Amino acid sequence: MSAPKYLTQDQLKAFFQAIKKERRRVLRTRDLALFQLSYLCGLRIGEAAGLRLDDLHLDEGLLMVRRLKRKQFKDGKPLEKKKGPVISPCLLTVEAKRALLDWLKLRGQFKVAQTNPFIFINRLAGESDHLTTTALYLRFKKVAQTAGIAGRSPHSLRHSCAIMMARAGMNAFDIQDRLGHVSSSSTEHYVKFFGKEAEERSRKINKALEIGL
Repeated sequence: MSAPKYLTQDQLKAFFQAIKKERRRVLRTRDLALFQLSYLCGLRIGEAAGLRLDDLHLDEGLLMVRRLKRKQFKDGKPLEKKKGPVISPCLLTVEAKRALLDWLKLRGQFKVAQTNPFIFINRLAGESDHLTTTALYLRFKKVAQTAGIAGRSPHSLRHSCAIMMARAGMNAFDIQDRLGHVSSSSTEHYVKFFGKEAEERSRKINKALEIGL
């Protein structure tokens, strides 16, 4: 499996600093909440775009994520899907909760604020519109360009979530739970290549291979 394209800690800081420098208040406020949630909860682009107001439980500091699944196949045929979305809770940080509250306050001024069920919309949204995945992708690329980051996509925030967890010593099951993977086998490579134990093993190997140049 090829190495995931993620943002380093320095790149993450640069990315969010670029958002904070956006002059347009609506974009700045929305993007800060949107991309913080994408990183914190390890969201796929479609999951981020489809977040609904009733997914938020701010009193408990929780976001209930409706997870999307990749189609699984057997003998070339798609397997029957289970009914209903898989819901996984994501505990919000103080910073993410603050960003969300700022956005919701601004969102409340939109014409369809009371009737549109989605968290992330624009001023021209209809009653059933949400921020499209294309619009989300373009906003990410614009911010990344401002931050001097190339070759990355919104999915890089999901990879970054997993890698930062692995480096902090979280196991595959912790990462699986946060990212909403069906199986831990999808997350084991993060621990294998980016985990704390893997880093320590690499340091010991390098120490053994030193030749004193």
